[in-house]
Amino acid sequence: MKQLIQLCLMILLAFPAMAQQPADESAARAKEREVKTSGDYLYGESVANTQAEAVRLAKSILVSEINREILTRKDWQYAKQITANDVEYAVESIDLARGSKMRAIAYVRKDGIEAIFDNKGKAPAVSLTDKKVEKEPTQTKPEEQTAQELAVTEPTPVQEQAEEMPVQSPPASTNNPVLDEVLLCKTVREASDVFENYRKKGKLMYGRTGTNLAAENSYLMIYQAGEIVAFLDKGQGSNRKNLLTGEQVSAHSFNALQIWFQIFE
Repeated sequence: MKQLIQLCLMILLAFPAMAQQPADESAARAKEREVKTSGDYLYGESVANTQAEAVRLAKSILVSEINREILTRKDWQYAKQITANDVEYAVESIDLARGSKMRAIAYVRKDGIEAIFDNKGKAPAVSLTDKKVEKEPTQTKPEEQTAQELAVTEPTPVQEQAEEMPVQSPPASTNNPVLDEVLLCKTVREASDVFENYRKKGKLMYGRTGTNLAAENSYLMIYQAGEIVAFLDKGQGSNRKNLLTGEQVSAHSFNALQIWFQIFE
C-alpha cells in the first residue's frame, strides 16, 4: 500500500511538467500558423546544422522578402532606407533522416516596416532590428547579429546616361526557358510575378542591390519608373552583354535601379 501511494505521488508531481511542454509547443505552433497565414507578417525560414547558421539564413531570407515587398510599393522605390523593427525568432531542433538539424524562422509584422526618405533618388537600404526580450535563466536566445550585417547597402551613385539606350525585343529563344520568360517582361510588376513563380519552384532567386552573394552567377535587371530598360548577362565586373540589344554595356552607364537574379539550371 505504501509503495502504491508513493507511485501516485510521483505521477502527480510529474504531471505539471509534462502538461507544460505540450502547452508551450501548442502556443509556438499557433504563433507560427499566424505568422505564415494571417498576411500580417513577412518571414524567412531555414534549416541548418547549427542554430547560429539557421538564424543567419532565416534573416537573409527575410531581407529578400522585404525586398520583394518594396517592388510592390511604388511609394518606397526612392526611400533612403527601409527599417524593419522588432524582428522576432522561433528556433527548434528537428530530427531528419540525415541527423538532427536546427530550424529557424525570422519574422516581422508588416506594420513594423517603415520607409525613410531623403528625396535624392537613391534605392533604399533595408535594416533589421531585433525585438528586445528580457533574458530568462533557462531561455536559449539565438545568436545576435547586428542590423548592419544584413543591411542592404545603397548602390554606388551612377553617372548620367549619355543617351537613352534603345530597348529591342529579346532573342526568339535561348537555351534556358526560365530566362526566355524573364526576357519577355516589360515592367517591374511583370518581372516580379515571374520571379516569384520560379522562386517558389526553387528555380530562381533575386534581390535588391547589396544582397547579392554571387555576382558572377547573377543576371541584372535595370529599370526606371517601373519600366525595364535592360537585362544584363551573367559575368564578373560591370561590363556585360545587354540581352535585349546584344551590345556590351556597363552596368554603371544606366541612371536607373537594379535587381539581380540567379537561375538554377
